Amino acid sequence: MKTILLFACALPLLLSCSDKKNKQPEVLELDEIAKFALNKPVKLVTDSLRLSADQLTFVDEPPRIITSIVVDYNNKGTIEFFFPRTSIISENLTSKGEYLNKVADNIINAVEWKNVDGTKGSIKNVTIY
Repeated sequence: MKTILLFACALPLLLSCSDKKNKQPEVLELDEIAKFALNKPVKLVTDSLRLSADQLTFVDEPPRIITSIVVDYNNKGTIEFFFPRTSIISENLTSKGEYLNKVADNIINAVEWKNVDGTKGSIKNVTIY
């Protein structure tokens, strides 16, 4: 009887664990990602989207100023996260992970995206004086 009771209590727990493994992660639309990312730190957004540094393209302007990050997101299109200009002139960064660490705390102030069907969109942080 104890075995049956123990099995009955453990079964829902086991089933909930197995359901989580079979579920596919939710793929958001690019405009939903843009709304989420605005006014958040770069690292929080990349972690939330489960993006590794290798999936990111860092856009820099001469002389070695990082201005944004571009991501090709799950075959939905590309999305670009803009943040305050970050100088890496005196840095000796050799990997994308180091680039990400350099801009991790920067707050995203604009996002632009282009869907695979060619439609574009953007959202910006507007300061009213």
